[in-house]
Amino acid sequence: MKAKHQISDTYWLCLLLMFTGGFIDCYTYLNRGQVFSYAQTANLLMAALNIAQGNWQNLSRYCIPIFAFGCGLMVAEWVRCTYREHPSIHWRQRIVLANGLLLLLVGFLPGDRWDVLATTATSFISAMQMQSFRKFHGNTYVSTMCTGNFRTATEHLFYSIRDHQPQRRKKAAQYYGILGCFVLGAIGSYFASQALGEQSVFLSSALFFLIFLLMLIQEEK
Repeated sequence: MKAKHQISDTYWLCLLLMFTGGFIDCYTYLNRGQVFSYAQTANLLMAALNIAQGNWQNLSRYCIPIFAFGCGLMVAEWVRCTYREHPSIHWRQRIVLANGLLLLLVGFLPGDRWDVLATTATSFISAMQMQSFRKFHGNTYVSTMCTGNFRTATEHLFYSIRDHQPQRRKKAAQYYGILGCFVLGAIGSYFASQALGEQSVFLSSALFFLIFLLMLIQEEK
């Protein structure tokens, strides 16, 4: 009998997660005060600029999501340590379900005065996703942003050309596919935001619920 493994390690699930990353990052930028909840480098930079310019009143707009991101990393690790041996439901499924529920709540938050709470929640979600999903078929990737994946893709491309390695070429194509899904998520978020505004995040919430259901499938090795 062949062994079973969690579907969270598959490439196509990685693509779905990257799509959500692009979608939500674009969503918060367009609908929640131009804050990138999935890319904390931008928030750190904006916080530093506001400190340099003495704009203390704007600092919380960027510092609170950064703090929430750190909390999300710790919560994801707590879930992993607590439930990784649970026999009935994988710990990553718990993360996915929590993300879907939190995004559902974000969609009900009105704009403007609730934007900080919305970006705080999505930053928390980003951290849990990033900490929980880090590999596909043994290959390391980042499921919420692009820079590291772009570096890895280009490195594989270089060696595939220099050393004529087909396996490297395949990996480069996979990583560029990951980047493409992030971009598609951002494009989809733009058009969804045009039509639905703050409620467009419901689409991303639904995608997390779909991922949760798909993760019930156990594939053969």
